[in-house]
Amino acid sequence: MWGASMNRSMTAFGITAAGEFSLAITDCGKYLNGVNLGTRYEGNYTDPTDRVGDCTPWTDWQSWDDEFKKSMYNFALSSMDALQNWFFWNWKIGKSSVSGKVETPAWSYQLGLEQGWIPKDPRVAAGACGNTSPWSGTLTTGSGNVPDSATATLAWPPASITRGGALTLLPSYTTTGAIPTLSAPTPSGAASTVSFGNGWNNPSDSAGMAVPIETCTYLDPWVGPDANPPSPLCEGSAKRRDMQRVRRSQITEAPRA
Repeated sequence: MWGASMNRSMTAFGITAAGEFSLAITDCGKYLNGVNLGTRYEGNYTDPTDRVGDCTPWTDWQSWDDEFKKSMYNFALSSMDALQNWFFWNWKIGKSSVSGKVETPAWSYQLGLEQGWIPKDPRVAAGACGNTSPWSGTLTTGSGNVPDSATATLAWPPASITRGGALTLLPSYTTTGAIPTLSAPTPSGAASTVSFGNGWNNPSDSAGMAVPIETCTYLDPWVGPDANPPSPLCEGSAKRRDMQRVRRSQITEAPRA
């Protein structure tokens, strides 16, 4: 089913990839649903439901036998074959500070590689789920073939966005904000002077941080897709594009448990 759907999307839409793909078939895992929120599988999620079973067999990967690991391996191959283009969620799950082990094994690509239920070469998945006709062809857009990246000249930013209207009607930002960086601690008792740099990896990247313009009003991104945008968005397109007096950029605080 997924193989055919991916083929259709690649043909009609363009490059298509599956995201947040894992080997989980339950919601078992330490804080997978949120801190202390429980699981649906054990029936103790925030909205209690009937208990399905015990999560321990699904998280105690150190007790998995070869047969179970083989079933996980086959599931990985079938998923990779069907989805064709994918991102696994995620590369690494850190060890619990309490138990000292990974508590959400089905979501850790690194752990799967180490323990043998993720293939070292994903290409061996070809044909694993019976997807005998993986997509092949020329990528297209709604108006024709995707241009050769070596010769294409595409205007940026675009003057308009399909179904989004003219770019001048959309809230914009200015790249004049300071880049927030993290300072290094001062070592004590060091035998020699250590240079930690300025916290910025690429000195040739001099672009500023994109920050809101003071004369513009922005829609809260968490209000949902049906909310009406503020009106007017900005006091004027000229001010919106040229305004240099901006709000100071800030580092977002970490969420509180």
